[in-house]
Amino acid sequence: MGKRTKIKPGDVFGNLEVIENIGYRKYGQRNMTFWKCRCLRCGNIIDVPNNNLGTVQKDCGCGRHRPRKPISVGDQFGRLTVVEEGVLVPGRGYKYLCECSCKRHKRLYVRGDMLRSGEVRSCGCIHDELFQKNNNKGKNSRMQDTCLKILNDKPQSNNVSGIRGVSWHKATRKWYARITYQKINYSLGYYDEIEDAAEARKIAENNLYKDFREWYAERYPDKWKKMQEKLFPQKINAS
Repeated sequence: MGKRTKIKPGDVFGNLEVIENIGYRKYGQRNMTFWKCRCLRCGNIIDVPNNNLGTVQKDCGCGRHRPRKPISVGDQFGRLTVVEEGVLVPGRGYKYLCECSCKRHKRLYVRGDMLRSGEVRSCGCIHDELFQKNNNKGKNSRMQDTCLKILNDKPQSNNVSGIRGVSWHKATRKWYARITYQKINYSLGYYDEIEDAAEARKIAENNLYKDFREWYAERYPDKWKKMQEKLFPQKINAS
C-alpha cells in the first residue's frame, strides 16, 4: 500500500472537512493520529482516526440516519399500511407502526428496510394461512398411511415407464403394475401393453378412497389369498 498524502487543515474527505490535528490516541491495539473534523452535511464536529478519513468515514454518520426512500403514512406494503411516521432507533434505522388488513387488524412496528424489501408483508397471517393450506394439502393427500398420488405425479428417477406404479419386468418381459396401501405393496398384475398396466394402476388409485382391501380381494382373489397366507399365516392355519 502506498504512503498516504499528508493531511492538513482545510482538506475535505467526502463530507468531512479537516479542522485541526488533535494528536495521538489509542485506537484498537495501537496509537493513531486523530483529526477534528466538521461534517459539511449537518455541521456536527467529530474526531476521526487518520486512516478512516475518506474511507471508513465520509460523514459524521448522519447519512445513515436518513431512509433511502421516504415512507409516508398511508403507504402500503403487502397487507401492511403505515399508520404513523417512522421513529429512529439508533443502530436499527427507522421503524414504522403498521396495521395489517387481516381480520385481526393487528398493529406492529416494522423496520423500513424490511418493508421495502418485502421481507415483512403482514402481521404473520400470511405465514399462518400458507401453513394451514400446506397442512390441509398434506392431510388430503394421505389416508391411513397411504399417499394418494395420481398418475400425473412425477415417477421415481429409475422408472422407465414414466408412469408412477408401472415398471418394466425383465424376467417376464411385461409391464408390471403395483400400488402401496398402508405401507404394503399390492400387485396389480403383468401386462403386455403399458396402457393396460397404467389403467390397472389408475383403477386401483380410485379405489383407495373406498374400501381398498375389499375391492382388491374381489378383483384379485388369487393374489389376495397369497398375501393373506404370507402376511397372516397364523390366522390362515387357525381357520
